[in-house]
Amino acid sequence: MVEKTEHMAPDPYEGTPNVNPNSNTEFHSAMNQWIIDVKCPFYEEFLKLFENEEYRGEDESKIKTTFRGYQYDVTPKNLPEWGGNVVRSDKMNPDTPEQIGFPSSETLNETEFEVNPANPGSNFPPIDQNKFDNINWEKLVKWVMAQIRRNRVPIKSIKVSKCWCVDYNDGGYQAIHNHGPMCISMVMAMDAQPTTGTNEQSADNGMLYTLMPNPDGTQLMTQFGPYPGRTVILDGRVWHGVYPAKKPRRTFVVDFDFEYFAPDEPIPGMVHKLDPDRHDWMQDGK
Repeated sequence: MVEKTEHMAPDPYEGTPNVNPNSNTEFHSAMNQWIIDVKCPFYEEFLKLFENEEYRGEDESKIKTTFRGYQYDVTPKNLPEWGGNVVRSDKMNPDTPEQIGFPSSETLNETEFEVNPANPGSNFPPIDQNKFDNINWEKLVKWVMAQIRRNRVPIKSIKVSKCWCVDYNDGGYQAIHNHGPMCISMVMAMDAQPTTGTNEQSADNGMLYTLMPNPDGTQLMTQFGPYPGRTVILDGRVWHGVYPAKKPRRTFVVDFDFEYFAPDEPIPGMVHKLDPDRHDWMQDGK
């Protein structure tokens, strides 16, 4: 049995972006898994990652869960100290029991950043180097961390691990998958999608959907109709996918390494420490 919740765009699609249907952040959780749904106020800063189709990296969709779309790596080669060391391993396909059936990290080739004079179309990054270097990664990390804090998820710190973009063609979709227990993922939409005549986001309108297990064995299914800036931050264990989309449907994705608070550490914004034997830890001052 699947318990289903939907979050629909508020206005019929008329060639203009839909407005944010949620005035505040929404939080979803089940069986110690969690999802944060929020709009990024500076999403337009990442549109430059999609602006030059001639200089995108290699299409990785053939070894990923992207179908009828172009997926390319945009992980910075070097990050400032605040971001920690870039982890070049492919965390979408770790060799864990949860991910059996996906390509192993040994099978996947690492992204190469050197310019190939014989094939300038394979250059990295997909935009002018100066523009790429000017992307404020620290601002993004701080914003994501603020959403985690606001929703009282007991995460101590995060750092960028891997970044990629997906540009879907008409009918493009994402097969159900998860990114594994070793990361937190952020999925940021750049475009709205058409709605049906009844103003509903339907299965052919590029919605992101998620599945989290309930204690009784049922599944909590949540659907997120995309609009510019809509950002879903989720536990890496959450299974998710994208229904067939209408072009344009562009997505910017970031995986973060993370560190939990220890059970005896105080959590910012909470009076008491996290006691693993308590079930009311989200209530301040108790």
